[in-house]
Amino acid sequence: MKNRIRNFLTVLFIIVASLSVSLKTTYADAAPPAAPPGQNLLPGDETTMVQMVAEKVILEVNGPGEIESVRNGDNWVITGHDIDITAIFWMKNQGKVEEQLAVRFPISMDDEYGGKVTVKDFAVYIDGNRVDWWSEPYHDPTSNLVWAHFDVTFPVGQEVVIEVEYTTLSRDSWQAASIDISYILATGAGWYGPIGEGEIILRLPYPANTTNVLLRYSTQGAVFSGDEAIWRFENLEPTYKDNWHTSVLAPEVWQKILDAQETLSKDPDNFNALMSLGAASYEAVINNEDGSFMMYTPEYIQLFIIGETAYARAVEIRPEDINLRVTYAEMLLLHLGGTMRSSDFPSDVPIPQVEEIMAHLDFVIAADPGHELALSLRERIVNIAAALSKTPTEEPSPTPSLTETPKPTQSPSDIPYATPTMLVSASPTDQIEGDTTPNSTLFFGVGIVFVIGFGIGIYYLKRRK
Repeated sequence: MKNRIRNFLTVLFIIVASLSVSLKTTYADAAPPAAPPGQNLLPGDETTMVQMVAEKVILEVNGPGEIESVRNGDNWVITGHDIDITAIFWMKNQGKVEEQLAVRFPISMDDEYGGKVTVKDFAVYIDGNRVDWWSEPYHDPTSNLVWAHFDVTFPVGQEVVIEVEYTTLSRDSWQAASIDISYILATGAGWYGPIGEGEIILRLPYPANTTNVLLRYSTQGAVFSGDEAIWRFENLEPTYKDNWHTSVLAPEVWQKILDAQETLSKDPDNFNALMSLGAASYEAVINNEDGSFMMYTPEYIQLFIIGETAYARAVEIRPEDINLRVTYAEMLLLHLGGTMRSSDFPSDVPIPQVEEIMAHLDFVIAADPGHELALSLRERIVNIAAALSKTPTEEPSPTPSLTETPKPTQSPSDIPYATPTMLVSASPTDQIEGDTTPNSTLFFGVGIVFVIGFGIGIYYLKRRK
């Protein structure tokens, strides 16, 4: 009875969730189209005594890739980074009779824009032997949700190992050099009992650490070992709240940093390596939409300082390069603004002085009076200097510097540095003009389906008694 109720509620939840998707108001600033995430196995529609006693999911991050999205008969291309997934499930029949099930695995789904995206190179192995599979839409033939089905026999008390392999895409950020990866554990709730134990392994092309794996935007509990970040759990009855996710720096950006550091370890004054390290560090930590810090974390700040230091040495080598000088001035200005927002800047790194930044910009403007970036940065400095120099009891100092301890009278929003933006776009709140679909329609529709579905379910359960 417990399993019947669970199966019924699962189906009811899917119906309600599907309705909520169809009634959602359309919003502006949508995130990039979603590629199909990884998901756990599901049993067929039958009640089962088969338990997922253990699982191991390995997600290997690779280079840039693409996947097709079919929308209204047209083929669109979604770009991202290829993620090779190997998921191994140890299953055990805890009942008293042998079970033969058509196990399901989702291979296609909606891309949030009405298109259907499908994982690549899907393969299934049972006890080490590759088996055939077939695909079917989920109930509705017009649905973008498509399952791979394959037959599995579960003898009583014996362990059966199911392995699936496929390639999907990351979801790349539009704001920064980061990629987002997810894996859905909730679909494993249809099996008997809890998932005994599980391990999710993120494998990078280089050593994993707290700088290239963005823990602030990841499921908690990661531990690091070599090129892997690992999450573990035990006795999990998964819900959607347990679904796993992480964000990592784009592999090509992190690789540029590693390559430049390797070159500089052998040749500390290699100008090209210094420029590459400075540029890659900037790309990693700065929001490419508004030029602000993505996150004020110790790891990000340290990475920024590495880039700033590289540019400083490059300026010493080629002081006549005006484009280099203005880039370095921008880094110093970001550092100056950052110290007003975070106390995590290292104390052994000098805080940039206004006069120092102005000297670089004056050099550039003297050589090129119309240099737009230099003029723009100079205007920013004037604004920051005004903010720093004002106190309730003193007149503004004509030459303020950060060695003084003025008390700003402007709010943070008045200072020309935006508040750090999350790497993963949250649900937007700006509604597209002309779309006036009220939220009450959603709740009313969901309520109707829930009441009708619940009544049908009770009737169904009574008949099965």
